[in-house]
Amino acid sequence: DSHQAMVTTGSQQGLDLIARAYMDPNATVVMESPSYSGAMQVFKLCEANIVTIPRTDRGPDLELLEQSFATQSVKIFYAVPDFHNPTGLCWPLATRKKVAELCIQYKVTLVEDAPYREIRFSGEELPMVSTFCPEQSIVLRSYSKIASPGLRIGVVTGAKQYLEPM
Repeated sequence: DSHQAMVTTGSQQGLDLIARAYMDPNATVVMESPSYSGAMQVFKLCEANIVTIPRTDRGPDLELLEQSFATQSVKIFYAVPDFHNPTGLCWPLATRKKVAELCIQYKVTLVEDAPYREIRFSGEELPMVSTFCPEQSIVLRSYSKIASPGLRIGVVTGAKQYLEPM
């Protein structure tokens, strides 16, 4: 309810708009390792300082994530919590809540990339991470993964103050 929507030509365009609107040269973005190569390319083009956090079978290493948030001026945490690209893993509920808590505590904007969220064949659907930090998050969605690969429509949602610069 707190988010507004902006239609894009796919979530990749949304990610590019986020990077151009928010990433100054040398601004710090934290990502899991491994991570979506397209996101890394976008942040590199903006000359961002990319910090990677090792991924465990339960999501990012939370101790290292908190350490990076506490010791660096992190602007964005980019994550794919559902069917992570390239590992395919989903974060459990406890990880989702802890990441949201850390983003709020350290005033880091969560960029939750959710292009694969609807592609679930088994298991329980968990709330999005942004559900726990709606005022501190931007969400990327894509319909090309669930409707048709040729249909290049994505959506970026976030609080008004996040979408206006984009």
